[in-house]
Amino acid sequence: YSCRFNLSKNKNLLLKINKDFEKQINRSWKRQLKSMNKVKYELEINKLSAEEVYNSYVETEKRKKLASQYKLDEIKSIMHNNNNLKIFSIKNDRNELCALRGIYILNEIAYDIFAATTDCGLKHSFSHLLFSKIHDYLLNKNIKLFDFSGVDPIKNPGTYNFKKGTGADYIDLQGEYETTNLKILTFVLSIYLFIKNIK
Repeated sequence: YSCRFNLSKNKNLLLKINKDFEKQINRSWKRQLKSMNKVKYELEINKLSAEEVYNSYVETEKRKKLASQYKLDEIKSIMHNNNNLKIFSIKNDRNELCALRGIYILNEIAYDIFAATTDCGLKHSFSHLLFSKIHDYLLNKNIKLFDFSGVDPIKNPGTYNFKKGTGADYIDLQGEYETTNLKILTFVLSIYLFIKNIK
């Protein structure tokens, strides 16, 4: 599998990890989190299989009528022996997977690479709750920044509003190219270029 990133065309939302998260989120985010106060859930880290991640993506893609984003083999390759990858998942009181988010941590920056909300997750604001828990985890690990990666506010306004609602800043990455035969290696190279551009 070969992929090529043009960083000059990537528009990223960058969130500073700090103790003021609940103050900087917008009204919609505050309302969604408040609605989850009495909802029972279970948070897990690195407990999902590649098949579970893939099936959650397929379910989300069908609901949103999106093109396929990952093949099962690609997800397996990314997850295999990757200590920098943390996959957070949240289940309801019926043990149903409601939302997942995979992040790649390098030095003091976390990068968003997996994100899916299943049909049961739409009944409550599980995606909001999950990210707030991820933020707490990153804060405890002294991670300084969270890169939400590229997002198109025109084609995908729902995802854009979710990310922007956290208080993330909208930035442009200055362009450099790199090519690799593995998506995860391309991703790591992009991290280096990204860090260089924001310093």
